[in-house]
Amino acid sequence: MSKIGVLVATDEFPGCATGLLRQAAANGAEAACFLTDAGVKVLQDPEFRAAAEEAGAGVTVCEHSWERFKLGEPLPGYQYASQYQNALMMGWAEKVLVL
Repeated sequence: MSKIGVLVATDEFPGCATGLLRQAAANGAEAACFLTDAGVKVLQDPEFRAAAEEAGAGVTVCEHSWERFKLGEPLPGYQYASQYQNALMMGWAEKVLVL
């Protein structure tokens, strides 16, 4: 089984992030996602959250970025952590897609 990491650092393409997670699931790949900088805003999109759940993708949110953009209380079910989690995902993934 393939291991795909998705790094989202922009909120310009929420549909792409959603599509990548759905496609990973359709192809039987394991997926993990790290949201940082403006990419943390993608978590506010219900379609993205649904795709992450359908894909069984672990989603980690850069806590500093979440606070920087003043997005309110953390949403339950997601890990809010440091860039160290991004580094762990990079080491885990066989392929990484960056938005």
